[in-house]
Amino acid sequence: MIFSRITKKMEQKNISYLEIFKESFRITWENKFLWFFGFFIMAGTATNSFIWELGDIQKDWFFIMTISVFFLAFFLLLSVGKIIGQTAIIIFSGKETLDKNIGFRKLFKKSSRFIWKLLLLDLLLAMVILLVASTLSVPVIFLIFAKSELSAFIVGLFALVIFIPLATLAFFIKKFSYIYIILSDLDILNSIENSYLLFKKNIIESLMMLFFLLLAGLACALALFITLVIVGMPLIFVVFSLSLIMPKIITVFIATIFIAITTLIFITVRSIFETFGQISWTLFFKNIAGIKIDEKEILKETLPIKEAVGAENA
Repeated sequence: MIFSRITKKMEQKNISYLEIFKESFRITWENKFLWFFGFFIMAGTATNSFIWELGDIQKDWFFIMTISVFFLAFFLLLSVGKIIGQTAIIIFSGKETLDKNIGFRKLFKKSSRFIWKLLLLDLLLAMVILLVASTLSVPVIFLIFAKSELSAFIVGLFALVIFIPLATLAFFIKKFSYIYIILSDLDILNSIENSYLLFKKNIIESLMMLFFLLLAGLACALALFITLVIVGMPLIFVVFSLSLIMPKIITVFIATIFIAITTLIFITVRSIFETFGQISWTLFFKNIAGIKIDEKEILKETLPIKEAVGAENA
């Protein structure tokens, strides 16, 4: 009963996820230079899960500060690269007609205009999420110190019930705000407001889009793993066999080449999927927001749309 209502609602809004994915794959495959921007997104995303352990060097404060500054600069560089990658793909796929003459350099230049605005948006949303997480964790920590483990567990579950929807909301606000800022040239607050309204009107559709993209990502990862196993196992056997009859340095050289090729394949596939994913989100956004950007308009230095007409028409 519930599923039929969801399906009927999606049909009324005329959202075809299959068509979105097919068009996204076509754009991704026919415009391979976008894979470089996908690589930027991949590299920037990898920093989000990076955890640095100090270990036994906690007393060396100078070393800690030096390493911290280095990693902060490195993280900022990768974050900027990720923003440029996302912006370039949104600009390219956000047009009504694709311009085959536009290349990497031109997209890179136009994407750099949005760096500071999107960095500020990222910082603002990250601070909000951190504040919410800190506030919700205080009672749990207090109960743990009070040696009331059962109460801490129950309160922790309630905190998760509150935090997960808020984190999901922040995820979609960030996704949609990026596209509003880039395609409609809105300021940060207006983009957040319109993104919230757009998500509110399309909660089920947005969650379904995320679910389908996660499934596509899992399928891609599984296919890549199977391919690497099928190709890699015989090569590993060959390297092991050669190690018995050839000098060690040659074996190490062959193994290094094998690792390098495997890594290159992984990075390439991941970059392609990141490109595909960002294009899919852009096409989905245009579908639910009703924003139409002409090829000539979006390539101007100042984008023409100043009001969030998409949120009103959604």
